Amino acid sequence: MKEALLHFIWRYQLVHPDRLETTNGDIIEIIHPGTYNKNESADFLDAKIKIGELIFVGNIEIHINSSDWRKHQHQHNKKYNNVILHIVYNDDEPLENVPTLELNGKIPPYILQQYGQLMQSKLPVPCQFDWKNLTRLEQVAFQDRFILERLNNKSKKILMTLQYCNNDWLQTKYALLLKYFGGNVNQFGFTELATRLDYKILIKHADNLFQIEALLFGTAGFLEDDIQDNYYENLKKEFQYLQRKYNIVSLKKTIWNFMRMRPASFPTIKIALLAALIHASPQLYQMQHIENAQVFLANITASNYWDRHYQFGKESNLLVKHIGKSSIHALLINYNIPLFYTYQTTFEQKDVLQTCIEYYETLPFEQNHKIKYFKTNISKPSALDSQVLIELYDAYCSPKRCLDCPIGFKILKNKHFQRQELIRNA
Repeated sequence: MKEALLHFIWRYQLVHPDRLETTNGDIIEIIHPGTYNKNESADFLDAKIKIGELIFVGNIEIHINSSDWRKHQHQHNKKYNNVILHIVYNDDEPLENVPTLELNGKIPPYILQQYGQLMQSKLPVPCQFDWKNLTRLEQVAFQDRFILERLNNKSKKILMTLQYCNNDWLQTKYALLLKYFGGNVNQFGFTELATRLDYKILIKHADNLFQIEALLFGTAGFLEDDIQDNYYENLKKEFQYLQRKYNIVSLKKTIWNFMRMRPASFPTIKIALLAALIHASPQLYQMQHIENAQVFLANITASNYWDRHYQFGKESNLLVKHIGKSSIHALLINYNIPLFYTYQTTFEQKDVLQTCIEYYETLPFEQNHKIKYFKTNISKPSALDSQVLIELYDAYCSPKRCLDCPIGFKILKNKHFQRQELIRNA
């Protein structure tokens, strides 16, 4: 038994109303259960209840055991002076001056049973088999809430980056672009690269692709070897000059990962493509709108040297290097849309959420290890659906916040909800 479950039960009045009485035998009639309070003070504020023949207006406090009142030192806290009802599961230490409602035996058994199954399940998504029992209309009804939560969570992180960048939006866009440009495997390396190389330096040399490559590869730590390759040697000389000029401290090359990766995803290729992107749009104007960004990114190609290389000094078959479709979609989903949402909401633009939803709907459904746990019945899924499922997994399923989830609410409230598959697989 958890106190959060008792909060949930009282908040949604999932108790037998004909069994409500105080431990002294006085009948309780609920006029208003109160407003749920997650801050300091009582759990429910401004409740209105009738006990016997008297009507009380005030706050309600909930505990597993009535002895928790003393353990939490509420008797010494003035914020609990206006408590009109103490709700507990076990009345092990009755209070003298506050009426007590003991819920043991008053909660419908199916709620306790289904809550126990959710909490004890070893599945990554405890309700994964229940998801497909939701109608498409019900799933759509949840989408706006979850996508708004996901965008707000991403926006908070972006604003933290903005603060770290001294409220410089361009520096923020640069830092975020590098974070997501390298993909998951080398995200740390690209994030560190953004901290070592000020974007203002790149802007100064934006008209010279060779110098941008020298700055990026040199700061990344790739120009410290002795490789018999004319292009490599020229880049190395150029970076040595620029490094002295700007006091750049290079990263260690060992932070970059090449193992178990397709050559097209090597960090060297990613950096070459990043250099081409910055050369083509130094102020990142072409990245501001989804439609423009998609076409712009599809036309980015690495410099000629990389047509026959994946790493310095190792020649390969001829292949022009460009940004793949999956990488473009990942950038639009994880970089462009959250940044657009953050920028627009910061400056109080209207209809931002709806615009983001429309953007997500134009992009394909993502393949993610978190998504596979949901047994859905979506016929034509888009990135909107995958982002909703990822948010569900991250914010609710993984930490088992079933009581805060509308799907968990539906499962716990509906005693007819089918859970046989979950029981078999728990």
